[in-house]
Amino acid sequence: MISRVKANAKKRVSAKAWRRLQMVRARLTDVAAEGWARLAAAPAHAAPDIVTVKVSERTRLVRRLDYPSANLRLLVTSSIEQRTRLHSSQKEPETVEWLERTFADSSVLYDIGANVGAYSLVAAAVGGPGSRIIAIEASPFTFASLCANVLLNDFTGRITPLQLLLTERAGIRSFVLESTIAGEASHPGERAGRPGLDLAAIPLDEAVSLFDLPKATHLKIDVDGGEEAVLDGAGGMLRSPMLKHVVIEVESGRTDLGHVERTLAEAGLTRVNVVRHGASETYNWVYQRLDASPQERTVLEADPPQAG
Repeated sequence: MISRVKANAKKRVSAKAWRRLQMVRARLTDVAAEGWARLAAAPAHAAPDIVTVKVSERTRLVRRLDYPSANLRLLVTSSIEQRTRLHSSQKEPETVEWLERTFADSSVLYDIGANVGAYSLVAAAVGGPGSRIIAIEASPFTFASLCANVLLNDFTGRITPLQLLLTERAGIRSFVLESTIAGEASHPGERAGRPGLDLAAIPLDEAVSLFDLPKATHLKIDVDGGEEAVLDGAGGMLRSPMLKHVVIEVESGRTDLGHVERTLAEAGLTRVNVVRHGASETYNWVYQRLDASPQERTVLEADPPQAG
């Protein structure tokens, strides 16, 4: 009944007005939730520390990911995990469709910027026991949730989580994090211009060689502004005939679009699809090597960002 009322209401207003209503609704929900959280936390603050710790250990929240074709679960430790990561299929249906259409039992996905692992889990479910996923996440706080989700879904044989910052050359890099909350994204990173957390950084090609990782057939990059550094350290992987499919998230004004286009074109990869995320300036660019099996190449959005 509620879903029917919501659907009817959505039809009666413009898309812009609906987005604003959803933002207001989310804000009011957050305010209400914060009030309830303060009330619930009051007894814990008054209790001995050991009681507070034990309560925290026993209130682990696990919920189902919104992927309808498999029973995949996420550990929920933050509001962004509850609001966004649990709804990853709804957030990026094109990524789920890309995996369902191209990922198979012998495929190998490198999920760069894996966050808590939602799309790595989908890939593991789609690909089956013969597939491999290398899930790479820079934030140590989010990485902990990624590892927990691999264990929670019993995918230890399919998903290999690595906590690395991928760059064009190896070293220790100062990386500014948006927060220490698991599931957070859009970290200021190396471009912040202020001190951050020192992280181990390595080019992707070197990581593959050093850790004896399998060759990629699929590459997914979602690093919120660090795309050029990842690509510059992955020339060997990009040129490999084994790599057939690439999805990379780009953002006008934040990503060097021309650099991304040139790098992938020089590696022999052709852009076959562009999907815009709502009314934002963020897009998923979908590439494939043309000797791959035939795939749907319909451009879902007519206004892709132009390289500058």
